Amino acid sequence: MSGRRRGRGRANHNNNINENNNNNDLAAAVQQLVVMNQNLIQVVTQMNQARNPNTISDMTKAVSLQRPEYFNGKGDPIKLEAWVRSFDKIFTTLNCEENLKIPQATHYLVDNADIWWTENKDRLMALMPRNDNGVNVVRAMNWEEFKTALRSEFFPEHIKRATNTKFNNLRQGSLTVQEYYNQFQELARFALEFVPTPECRASRFEQGLDINIRSALGGWDYSTILDVYTKASNVERVFNERNAVVGDKRKDYSGMSEPTQGKKPIYTRSYSINKTTNTSNSYFCKSCNRDHHGFYCDGNPWKCAYCGRNGHRTSECRTRLREQGNQYQNINFHQNQSAGAESSITRPQNRGTKEETVTITILSRIPMLDRPPVLLQLD
Repeated sequence: MSGRRRGRGRANHNNNINENNNNNDLAAAVQQLVVMNQNLIQVVTQMNQARNPNTISDMTKAVSLQRPEYFNGKGDPIKLEAWVRSFDKIFTTLNCEENLKIPQATHYLVDNADIWWTENKDRLMALMPRNDNGVNVVRAMNWEEFKTALRSEFFPEHIKRATNTKFNNLRQGSLTVQEYYNQFQELARFALEFVPTPECRASRFEQGLDINIRSALGGWDYSTILDVYTKASNVERVFNERNAVVGDKRKDYSGMSEPTQGKKPIYTRSYSINKTTNTSNSYFCKSCNRDHHGFYCDGNPWKCAYCGRNGHRTSECRTRLREQGNQYQNINFHQNQSAGAESSITRPQNRGTKEETVTITILSRIPMLDRPPVLLQLD
């Protein structure tokens, strides 16, 4: 019995030792996790401080790394809006606090803009009751109010009227669709009263397009300017491809009517081949009742079944007309060669009694008149 008790005692003692060792290991692991968590918190805090600087000096360094543009206040509304947008993006990226925005932005005012800010800073930044969502609060000017004051000074009414006039008169003209779109978007930002909705902006953009492109668009109503711009660009691309094909055909027709040097011209039946596609006459599609000569209703160009090129039908194919013209020219040439004959014309001399015989070869140059040569007697 005593031996059994001693064995049980040793087992309990060993279990206690193992349990204590496990507890020590667990405590060490927990302590290690606590240290790692503290280090992680410290790293995250440092990263947040570097990303979101809250002091003026830290924010100044962070803003300078973004390399913002300077604004000189020379009365260019496009440059003014570009400068304002750049700082809006910088402040959003850096999570800049409201009280640090104006000091950072005014550091990048130069020339006329810097003089204006220096002369009006105390008045604009003075503590006074200001409206915050219907509540009067005594505070200094915020960033949105600063932008309003800046626009009032450097985008006055007379410049705004001139910009609106320029926007109203804007047309594509000789510009590409891309160039016209860029200018339209720049000016539309200053003429919101004329294009207050996306539908109005899309309609106004379409009205300024080239008449040929506008006709190809079909007068549909578009909800956004991007829809009009995309379709107009595709139509312009197709037009350019068609013009390139027409240019190649013009080269093919150059010199067709020139006679061979040293030979008499042979008068053949003439075929008039227009060098440009006749688009002056209106063409109305039977399917959609729209004018889109040279294109199907979906905007794709016609394809000629004779030459395989785009932009015209078989009845308008210049290659076919040219080849038919060459065939008629060869036929007339052979007819003219076989129509020659010699005729003797007896003409009395003015002096004396002898008669002078003149032999003249008459070539029929008009194959349609199927008649033999005629002997003419001259008195």
